[in-house]
Amino acid sequence: MAIFLTKDSKVLVQGMTGSEGTKHTRRMLAAGTNIVGGVNPRKAGQVVDFDGTQVPVFGSVAEGMKATGADVTVIFVPPKFAKDAVIEAIDAEIGLAVVITEGIPVHDTATFWAHACSKGNKTRIIGPNCPGLITPGQSNAGIIPADITKPGRIGLVSKSGTLTYQMMYELRDIGFSTCVGIGGDPIIGTTHIDALAAFEADPDTDVIVMIGEIGGDAEERAAEYIKKHVTKPVVGYIAGFTAPEGKTMGHAGAIVSGSSGTAAAKKEALEAVGVKVGKTPSEAAKLVRSLFMSDFDLYRPTEEHEALREAIRSVAEDKIAPHAADVDEQSRFPQEAYEALRASDFHAPHVAEEYGGVGADALATCIVIEEIARVCASSSLIPAVNKLGSMPLILSGSDEVKQRYLPELASGEAMFSYGLSEREAGSDTASMRTRAVRDGDDWILNGQKSWITNAGISKYYTVMAVTDPDGPRGRNISAFVVHIDDPGFSFGEPERKLGIKGSPTRELIFDNVRIPGDRLVGKVGEGLRTALRTLDHTRVTIGAQAVGIAQGALDYALGYVKERKQFGKAIADFQGIQFMLADMAMKLEAARQMVYVAAAKSERDDADLSFYGAAAKCFASDVAMEITTDAVQLLGGYGYTRDYPVERMMRDAKITQIYEGTNQIQRVVMARQLLKK
Repeated sequence: MAIFLTKDSKVLVQGMTGSEGTKHTRRMLAAGTNIVGGVNPRKAGQVVDFDGTQVPVFGSVAEGMKATGADVTVIFVPPKFAKDAVIEAIDAEIGLAVVITEGIPVHDTATFWAHACSKGNKTRIIGPNCPGLITPGQSNAGIIPADITKPGRIGLVSKSGTLTYQMMYELRDIGFSTCVGIGGDPIIGTTHIDALAAFEADPDTDVIVMIGEIGGDAEERAAEYIKKHVTKPVVGYIAGFTAPEGKTMGHAGAIVSGSSGTAAAKKEALEAVGVKVGKTPSEAAKLVRSLFMSDFDLYRPTEEHEALREAIRSVAEDKIAPHAADVDEQSRFPQEAYEALRASDFHAPHVAEEYGGVGADALATCIVIEEIARVCASSSLIPAVNKLGSMPLILSGSDEVKQRYLPELASGEAMFSYGLSEREAGSDTASMRTRAVRDGDDWILNGQKSWITNAGISKYYTVMAVTDPDGPRGRNISAFVVHIDDPGFSFGEPERKLGIKGSPTRELIFDNVRIPGDRLVGKVGEGLRTALRTLDHTRVTIGAQAVGIAQGALDYALGYVKERKQFGKAIADFQGIQFMLADMAMKLEAARQMVYVAAAKSERDDADLSFYGAAAKCFASDVAMEITTDAVQLLGGYGYTRDYPVERMMRDAKITQIYEGTNQIQRVVMARQLLKK
C-alpha cells in the first residue's frame, strides 16, 4: 500500500501539451506512472507520442475520466488558468488533483478551495505550488525526481520542494513509502494533518517525516494532532531556524513576530508531544536513520558509510601512509596527516552541522578512525582525541559553550584534548587531586593531569577537577575548558613511549590557573558523570583504532606471504600459514562487528552502551595485539625490523589495551553492568 497514489492510479495531465506539461509527462512516464491521457480543450482528439507511448488528449477532465477511468489529475496550466482547471477537476469529482502550478493568486486558490468544500470535498487537492507526490517504484505525480530514492518504509510530508528532495536523497538507502509535497502557499489543499492521518493508517509506513516552515500555526496544530492520534514515530524539521524576528521567509512570505511562528516555537511544540526535531535537514535524516538502525542492520553498512570508507582510505593511503614510518622514527606530530584531514574534513568528523561540522554519526566516525589507523595509528588519534576532548561539551555543555568551541574544532583551527587521569588516579579517577577553588565568578585551578594525548598540540583541554573536597566522592568533581595560553598552564616533558610515537603524551600542569566561570562544562559536581559518559562513547573509537591497526597488519602480512618463497613455493601455500591467516581474519571481523554494534548504540545513546563500549574496546584491542604479533611472526626476522611496518603496528596496538581504561577495568565495567540486571 501507500497513501494517495499507487501503481493502480490512472493519471490525467491537465496542460500536458504545454512545455512544462510535456517535459514532466515524459519524466513521469519514465518513472512508471500510468498516464492515461492529457486534457486540453483546444487539442482534444489528438494523440501525443512520448518515446513510443501514445497518450490521447481529451477535451475535459470528465471526458478523460469517462474514457479511461482516471482517478488522478496533475495540473501544469499557467497561473491565470489554474483556478478554472482545478474547478473543472472538482466538478468531475476526480479523486485527487495535484496542483503543481506556482504563482496562483491567493483569491483564486480560496475560490477553488471553497468550491471543493461546497462539493463535499470529494476531490483531494494537493498544492498549489508544490512538487506533487511520489510512491517510489509505483507512481509519480508531479515534478519530484524518481531516481533519488527507492521504495521503503518512511512517509514524508513537506512544505518545501527543495527539502523534500534533500530528505529523499539523504535517506535513499532506507527508502520511502510515499513522499508528499503539500506546498507552502497561504491556502493549501492537503495539510500536514491529512498526510499524518494517512501515514498512520498505512501499513507500509513505519516512520513519518514532517517538514514545516516558519510562520503560521500549521505545525503547532499538527503537533496537537500527533499527540492525540499518531502512534508511529515522527521526525520533524522546521525550515527557517536562522530567521530573525520580522524576517519574511518561506513560500507564503511568513512573517515571524515575537515567539509566534518561529522555528524554535514550532520545535518546542513538536518535541513536547514526542516528535524528534532536527536543527538541520541532515540532523533530521540522522534521527530518522537512528529509528531504523538495529544491530542486524549493522551487518550491512549503508551506501554512505561505504562511500565514506573509500574516501578516507584514499586520503589515508595517499597523504598519511607515506609519512607514517618517519613520524614513528622521529617521534614527531604527523603534521602532514593533520593538514590532509583538515582539507578533507576528517579531522573532527563527529561535530554536528549546526556548529560547522560534517555531522558524521558514531559509526562513520569509527570508520574514519579505523581507516587512518590502518596506515598510521598516531594519525588516527587526531579525530579520536578531538572527539574525546569535545565529547563532554557535546554531552553536557551549554549552548553558549558549544557555540564558542565546537566551530573552531570543526574548522580545524583548534584541537581538543581530555584531562582526566593523574599519576595516582588512573583507573580510580574519583581519587583525583587536581582542585578548582571558586574565586568570585572564576575558578582557580591547581594540580596536574598525566598521560594526556596530543598535549601541547591541542588548543583546548577539557579538564576534570575536584570542586568540593568535602563533598560526596564522585559527585564533587566538575569539568572546565582550559586554553593553551592560560597563564599558569604548562606541560611536562613528552613521555618516551613504546608506540604511537607521533602523538605527544605529556603532563598538564596547573599553577593557579584562573578559569572564567563561563568555561564550566555542565553543572558543578557533575564532571565525573560527564567524564564517564564520555568514555562510554569514546571507548568505541579506541576499538575502531584497534581494528584499523589489526587490518593494516593483516593486509601487509597477506601481501608478504604471497610473495615470500621457501622450499620452492610461496609460503601462503603452506596449510599452517593459511590457518594462521584464517584465524587472524576471523577474529578481526568479529572485533569489527562488535565495534560497529557498539557504535550504533553510541549513536542512539542506548542504555546498555557502557557494556558494549567496554566490550568493543576490550575485545578489539586484545585481537589487535594478537593479530599484529602474528603478523610479525609471519614475516619472521623481517617482521622484527623497522624496515617493515608490522613491528610498528605491534608496538602501536599495545596502547589500545591500556588507554581510556585498561582492559582489566573494561572487564570490571562489563561485570558491573551484568550484575545490575
